[in-house]
Amino acid sequence: MVWSTIDSNNPHVSYILVGLFCFVYSLISFKLQNSLFITESFFSTIFGIFVGSNVLKWFDPYKWVSNGNIDQLTYELSRVILCIQIFTTAIDTPKKFLKYHWKTILLLIIPIMTFGWIVTGAFIKLIFPQLHFTDGLLIAGCITATDPCLSASIMTGHFAIQNVPEILRHIIAVESGINDGMAFPFVYLSLQLIKYNNSTIYTQDFKAKHIIKNWLVDVILYKIVFGAVFGIIMGILARKGLKKLILAEREKEDKKNSVLMHVNNESKTKNKWLTKESIITIYLSFIVLLIGCASTLGIDDLLVAFFAGTAFAWTDWYSSHTEEFKFISSLDFLMNCFYFLYLGSILPFNQFNNAVGVRIVPDLKIWRLILVGLVVLTLRRIPIVVTLHKFMPDVANFKESIFIGHFGAVGVGAIYSCMMAKEFLTEQMHSVEDVDSTEYKHYKRLIYIMWPIIAYIVFISITVHGCTIA
Repeated sequence: MVWSTIDSNNPHVSYILVGLFCFVYSLISFKLQNSLFITESFFSTIFGIFVGSNVLKWFDPYKWVSNGNIDQLTYELSRVILCIQIFTTAIDTPKKFLKYHWKTILLLIIPIMTFGWIVTGAFIKLIFPQLHFTDGLLIAGCITATDPCLSASIMTGHFAIQNVPEILRHIIAVESGINDGMAFPFVYLSLQLIKYNNSTIYTQDFKAKHIIKNWLVDVILYKIVFGAVFGIIMGILARKGLKKLILAEREKEDKKNSVLMHVNNESKTKNKWLTKESIITIYLSFIVLLIGCASTLGIDDLLVAFFAGTAFAWTDWYSSHTEEFKFISSLDFLMNCFYFLYLGSILPFNQFNNAVGVRIVPDLKIWRLILVGLVVLTLRRIPIVVTLHKFMPDVANFKESIFIGHFGAVGVGAIYSCMMAKEFLTEQMHSVEDVDSTEYKHYKRLIYIMWPIIAYIVFISITVHGCTIA
């Protein structure tokens, strides 16, 4: 019977839905982005919600894994998407941009991220009274970074190009590229505070010394500083090696052409090692290499991706050789569509109003999530950016400071940090032998509550920032 050959399992239906969405959206994308000023991230997320595990269940990642736990899948998918987008952001930045605009970037990275982390953490503690302040800091640390995927709309949208000063667009893009990696110290410090505050076997003096030592040595010096240096070295080596190879081939070809004017095409190119198309292949394979090296070494792979991309494109040489190729932007578009469709399909709407269980998270109510969303949108960045904008050479006036403060989109980086933190907390929880202890219950409650809070904030940010400008 012919119908017995039809296989409509979940992954196959997912292929249809992803392809159908990307195809249809591509047909109408110009109208949506330039008339309605809405980005693909918003539409992808809404489509993912509709076809995902919350509504139609046609695109259901929970069925892709045997145990129904998609944390590791989400973690690795977020890592790859972020590294590609961060590297692309660095590549698209004008040459030597950090050399001339480092003061503004430094203010956006250190004091503004720190302010947002502490203020948001304090408000999360107030809104969710059963959480500890360190729990609030952990959740705030996960959402501290701005999202390069959502911020890309500032760089590429027709309306943004016409109405937003170019320098501001690049500032927002570079900030979103670098601060995803710089969010790690906030997340790690929060996790260490939670770990040692729960423990009763160490003295307070030992806890403080151990936390500071681990944070300074393991995080700041190794993961951040060494990660940045490693990325710069890799970027320089890749740029110089690729440039030397191409220039050597061109010299060889020019000499041949000057001596042999009538040779056929085959003899002209028989000694070539590199094709134009392979330059794009090098781009993608280099990103994968960076992800693998950084993950293996245990350094900050997001920061490695940014500094490697910055060093790789420091002289604008690579960009000038790939202007004719549109494959990179097309790949970014497809990956963003897939990721936000995936994200929409796994958003835990059933947990936004205490559906997880009264005994575990009695204070998880929708009105609390709405309050947190308002705090993140209004108080996380805008007050401190407005206060410090006079010290930023690239921010001309109060209006521009409001704009930069508003555009602190929360997205893929928050999901990535959340999955990383959940993995750490789960390991700590399983190391506790007494399941009835306060320590075990604290870990369990935090693991359950942080995902719906962060997922809600990401959804609100996609809705607000994805529809703000394109």
